Amino acid sequence: MMNKVNLKIKLAFLLGFCLFSFAFFCFTKKEVLAQTQDALIFKIRFTQCSGSGGVTPSSGTATNVPGTPTATSSPDSPEPTAEPEPVYSENLFIKADFEGLPEDSRDVAVTIRTGNNYSQTVVLSKEGKSGPIPAIGLTVGQDYDFILSSWGFLSVRKSHKLLAGRNPASGFLDFGTLRTGDLNGDNQVNGLDWSLMKLNFGADGQK
Repeated sequence: MMNKVNLKIKLAFLLGFCLFSFAFFCFTKKEVLAQTQDALIFKIRFTQCSGSGGVTPSSGTATNVPGTPTATSSPDSPEPTAEPEPVYSENLFIKADFEGLPEDSRDVAVTIRTGNNYSQTVVLSKEGKSGPIPAIGLTVGQDYDFILSSWGFLSVRKSHKLLAGRNPASGFLDFGTLRTGDLNGDNQVNGLDWSLMKLNFGADGQK
């Protein structure tokens, strides 16, 4: 009699355990399916949004937002070229000598100018020549008084009608010999220059 009671208790316990296990399995499976479905829906929405540019991917991924220009580079793009130097139709060619200078020491700076704000500073060659010097802002066919000056020398003026192209047509505009002695730059040789020269008269420069 006792064995039958124990057997019924065991069968009842086993049946209850099976029912509990079955219910737990069904509940767990339902949760897994629900999570899987949610993940699938999220993935579909993410893919659609990414294709329309509305979602920013994770760091390291390039994005292209509609309406925003992107910089592109092409290996075939030509490199920028420097602007060419301006070419002037009218140019001056000049020459000059300098009193007191040896023949091989005439490569000095001179300024050629006119009364209408034209001014160009150049360095003459050892032969005392220079050109072409652009005649910027000057008018062809007009007469100009060209003044040539250099520090330590008296300036020289020479009249010339500007020609189209080279000036003069051949050779050089010859300013002759510039006289020395203007030590203070006032375009005069007088006692002021002599007083400056006396300060170091007889002195030698360092070699």
